[in-house]
Amino acid sequence: TVHGEVLHNHAHHHALAPGDLVLADVGAETHDGWAGDVTRTWPATGRFSDAQRAIYDVVLASQKAAIVSASIRVSPDSTRKSSPTVSAVSASAWAVPS
Repeated sequence: TVHGEVLHNHAHHHALAPGDLVLADVGAETHDGWAGDVTRTWPATGRFSDAQRAIYDVVLASQKAAIVSASIRVSPDSTRKSSPTVSAVSASAWAVPS
């Protein structure tokens, strides 16, 4: 992705190249106000670089912590807070390879 920070980016002027990531940020909302959002990232070549894999693993651990927190019936606020804690602890434990 060239501009992955742009949510729901509809303008694409870049051909995928080795080292790029494909980012899918998909959301939906019902007329009753229910909403969902799924974001997924894949390496354009099918394999993450070492740096991409390190970051992907931190994000995945953070997601899993939030899922566990939500499944043990804690408050939504606690679930929301568990994910960044895992990310911060994990990020401080690794050095991203160059």
